[in-house]
Amino acid sequence: MTNITTGAVRKTTATRKTTVTSKARTTPSKAEKTKVEISTTPEVVETVHNPGSQYVLPNDPVQQQALVDSYWALKQGGVPIPDAIRIPVEDWIQKVQSQAVEEHNSAAQHEEDALNARVAHLNVHGPTYVRNLTNMSFHIRLDSQHGNSAGGRPRRIELKPRGMRGDMHPIKDEDLQDSVLITNLNLGLIELIPAGEAQLVIEKQVHNMSQRIHTPTQIIAN
Repeated sequence: MTNITTGAVRKTTATRKTTVTSKARTTPSKAEKTKVEISTTPEVVETVHNPGSQYVLPNDPVQQQALVDSYWALKQGGVPIPDAIRIPVEDWIQKVQSQAVEEHNSAAQHEEDALNARVAHLNVHGPTYVRNLTNMSFHIRLDSQHGNSAGGRPRRIELKPRGMRGDMHPIKDEDLQDSVLITNLNLGLIELIPAGEAQLVIEKQVHNMSQRIHTPTQIIAN
């Protein structure tokens, strides 16, 4: 009887050891748990930083208009706008604004390039202008007499006060050697500018005059 009982006890003990060993193999260690948690962290962060990636503006124009109308109605009413409406509409608004800015900059750059080309061409091929540097009317009587052999008279140039329309006048190439012109240049009463720059000044003066409001009093005073 004693031998049978001992054999039964040993058998039970062996069974328990097998069970414990099997459990230890299926349970992950602390290091393995940490490794799993770290490996999933980037996916969670990426989802948090891109919450609106699932919201896009529909391709159907009717649905787009309905979404935009809902956005403005909620915005004007001071009601919180759901992300499903707010994110695609605001992304679309930002895209449209950026495109408009790019088109405006491109058009402005094209216009500036065309203007610079025109000015450069006139500077080379156009006449030289003499411009008044004083705030009063200025008269120049050039010594050079074009056609003097035929009884020509000295040329008289009248310049309006600086800033007014008529404060400059084109001259001929031979006038650049005129003694009266050179004297006034040295005194700082006049200046010489190329045709392209002169044209820009004239256009600006015309534009400024068109912006003025001429009241009856101003008309009478003029």
